Amino acid sequence: VAGEVALSQPGSLQPSETIRAGLLFGDSEVIAGTPRREQAVALTSVEVLSFDARLLANCQQQGGRISTILTALASAHKLPQLGTVYRYLAQVDHQPCLVSDYAKPSGQRIRVRYFAHLPQLEAARQDVSGATVTLASPDRSRLIVLTPAGIVTGLTVHGEWNQLPDAMSLVLRGGSLADWQRKAFQSSGELLLENATSRTPAGAEIICACTNSTTSMLRAAARNATCVDDLTRTTGAGGICGGCRARLPLFLGHLEVSLCRLRRTPLAEGAIRIGLEAVDETPLPAAQAGQFIRVEALIDGAWVGRPYTLIGASARAYELGVKLEENGFFSNWLNTATDGTLVRVLPPQGDVCPAADDPRPLLYVVAGIGVTPAVAGVRQLATHRPIHVLYSFRSPAVAACLDELQTAAATGHIQLLQHCTAELGRLDAEAVAKFAATLGAAEVVVCGPGDFNRMVLSKLAENPALTLKADSFDHPQRGEGQLLQPGGWRRKNFTPDYPAGPPIPRGAKVPPAEQAEQFLREFAAECPGRCQLPERIQQAQDELADSGVWNMTAEELGFAARIAWRNAERCVGRLYWNGLHLRDCRHMTEPAQMAEAMFEHLRFAWNGGDLRPAITVFSPGTRDVPGPRIWNPQLLRYAGYRLRSGKQIGDPAQNAVTEKIMQLGWQPAGTDFELLPLVIQTAEHGPRMFELPADCRPEVRLSHPQHNWLLERGLKWYAIPAVSDMALDAGGIMYRMIPFNGWYLNTEIAARNLTDSNRYNLLPELAERMGLDLSSERTLWRDRAMLMLHEAVLHSFDRAGVKIADHHSVCHEFLEFCRNEQAAGREPTGKWMWLVPPFSSSATILYQEPFRDRAFKPAYCLQKPVW
Repeated sequence: VAGEVALSQPGSLQPSETIRAGLLFGDSEVIAGTPRREQAVALTSVEVLSFDARLLANCQQQGGRISTILTALASAHKLPQLGTVYRYLAQVDHQPCLVSDYAKPSGQRIRVRYFAHLPQLEAARQDVSGATVTLASPDRSRLIVLTPAGIVTGLTVHGEWNQLPDAMSLVLRGGSLADWQRKAFQSSGELLLENATSRTPAGAEIICACTNSTTSMLRAAARNATCVDDLTRTTGAGGICGGCRARLPLFLGHLEVSLCRLRRTPLAEGAIRIGLEAVDETPLPAAQAGQFIRVEALIDGAWVGRPYTLIGASARAYELGVKLEENGFFSNWLNTATDGTLVRVLPPQGDVCPAADDPRPLLYVVAGIGVTPAVAGVRQLATHRPIHVLYSFRSPAVAACLDELQTAAATGHIQLLQHCTAELGRLDAEAVAKFAATLGAAEVVVCGPGDFNRMVLSKLAENPALTLKADSFDHPQRGEGQLLQPGGWRRKNFTPDYPAGPPIPRGAKVPPAEQAEQFLREFAAECPGRCQLPERIQQAQDELADSGVWNMTAEELGFAARIAWRNAERCVGRLYWNGLHLRDCRHMTEPAQMAEAMFEHLRFAWNGGDLRPAITVFSPGTRDVPGPRIWNPQLLRYAGYRLRSGKQIGDPAQNAVTEKIMQLGWQPAGTDFELLPLVIQTAEHGPRMFELPADCRPEVRLSHPQHNWLLERGLKWYAIPAVSDMALDAGGIMYRMIPFNGWYLNTEIAARNLTDSNRYNLLPELAERMGLDLSSERTLWRDRAMLMLHEAVLHSFDRAGVKIADHHSVCHEFLEFCRNEQAAGREPTGKWMWLVPPFSSSATILYQEPFRDRAFKPAYCLQKPVW
């Protein structure tokens, strides 16, 4: 077309599109075989050149330069989430340019002008009112326009810029820049932006190691939080060691960081000194001796960082001592980074901070790079109180800051005791205790590897005159981290440590009395001070001899249930084992009571969609009278049965139990998603049936943002996976009715329940509705339909506000569970084929991780149906 043509829908006076000079229109529809009718009104004198549709189609199929030109000349493109972009040629100040006008679904308008011959690009929102701020790069070749709140509304770029796509994304999607990002742009001309992968809310990263709070948990809690204290109250994060507290504001949208330039100098063999200089005149936050900061760098488009103890701090710069770990990703990046590289620094934190006005002697017992808090203490406190440093190192060449401490000792500011392990062997904790005793009432700070700390602290704890504090450079919040490679999380030369003795393997033929004793030893080891062990073991064994069972306390029973989850070799969601809530219903004898207890279990677990893991335990019975049983494999389960015509209704996996329940008089309504009533069987009352109340039937209807027909199909799934057909084997007792729940993993619904050929088998139907080619397996129609269903499940549960895990995040969480287990001296075990998700298996982090397939008691185990 030459000139301008306005297009509108038949019968409408409002133009939907304006075609300007030099552009094509109608080509995409004709080539696709989906022509549409439009009203065309000439706005100027117009000439039209028509093309043969087959010719254009051939050009598009051939690709190359002609295809690119045809795409560029298309007048309008519909873009996901960005609405429609209209493109045309124009003259601005006698300069030719290509103009792209974006009409977003929200009604927002954005105009982009590109001057290819300069080159220069200008982008600006057309609806901005009020004050704006313009930031310039140091050479003024790049300008960014923002609102006072930091929302990017405009952009001007002269010349080439490799970050132009990221900058344009900010303009088009209404992105914003934090204060520290604005400073980075003004000081370097670069945008410190994460890549798309890092911005996705996978939720897998553990933010608080003390409470296992993940990014997804904190994001969810932040929806109802106004401050960091709110997050701490609801999740516990930041309330134990405080190591993660400085990161919590990130989830509320106001992360406090300082922007610094990095400087690196040698410190010792295998260690470097890092200087962090503020980029502007804004003072850095003040720090106390012994505090640490978290340093983060943008590496491959993702913010990666680790905390390090400060050895020096001023308003203009921080100083760190960093050990170079063999597999330490971030420490080795620091060692190779160019001087002047921008990093962001979180405020100082930590409470291992000796006071300057404390008159008592201060003793530092340190090893290796754990010397850093001692150096900070010497620098800040040596003129205020007597300081003694006992420094253990492998050799003087690798002893960081040894010369500085020797100088301080030579001038009389401190007393330095040096222990070279290459010459003297391992430091003797008894010798440390004897020296500490000579100081009288004193404050002691111990810092080194975990084993070093435990050895020294256990001995010093015998002296009541000492106030002990500990810091560790291999704490989960302080560690170096490993490269993301198979097995990288495993500790070298790890040997399991079982203080109560080796656990009993599931299936081992061990007398109940011995199982009770081993269980109580494990309970006493992990929950010290809760019982008098010899007397408790004797009491349990006497009860076993008398009735065939022994009565656990509620605390012991809760411990058994949680350890059974921790031991569950098939479960990939064990990170949250310690949060399992016990509902003790062992006293109940009436089926109606028990049914109501199960209804209350569902109400407790539901929690408005923020599911809570819970277990309800009923009586195990006695040697002569069996305990109660439930027929249902889960508290919520859909019926399944075949009509006389052979047509399957509902879930085929439930056909057998549904038939048995129908024999009790229950009649299904004939739908595919009908929840079964509960059937509870006791020795006294036999089987009794109970319908689920309306408030105990939470379900999620499935929909998909791009496939509207899916909602009309009427697919749904229940929200709470409450397993009820397993038994708890603990302490020589078998508890046979113990419904328990966590929350769903998306693959359980989308890759198994709805798609297994012996379940709902929906893949062929969904693929047809998607328009996929089912004539050959090589079209991968199964994979594409299953991906769509996974998207639908996650979308639907999120939209309904119901907690659900995704298969990638849960694999990362499982590795964090494994790290925690090794830190506690236990070997993580697992059955590989159950841990690795059934969908996108090789794309998950667990695919190349081998685990020992061993199962220990306490344990959840399968049992034959009672019906």
